[in-house]
Amino acid sequence: MTDNEPWLIKNSTKEERAKMVRESIVISMLDAPAPTEKAMELYQKYIDGEMEIEEVSQEILKNYKKYI
Repeated sequence: MTDNEPWLIKNSTKEERAKMVRESIVISMLDAPAPTEKAMELYQKYIDGEMEIEEVSQEILKNYKKYI
């Protein structure tokens, strides 16, 4: 990953991050259930600029692995 990736907090606005999350959720729901409440809380942290999307993904995977 390079520092100029468009999804990085420093390279995107809150509105852009919200749009990326919405689009990603819609695409993922074509073949999977809706995200959990915990996942949505993590996505909001990305939108708010508190966590990078890679950190959110890692946390979601960590939580998912608890249930399998």
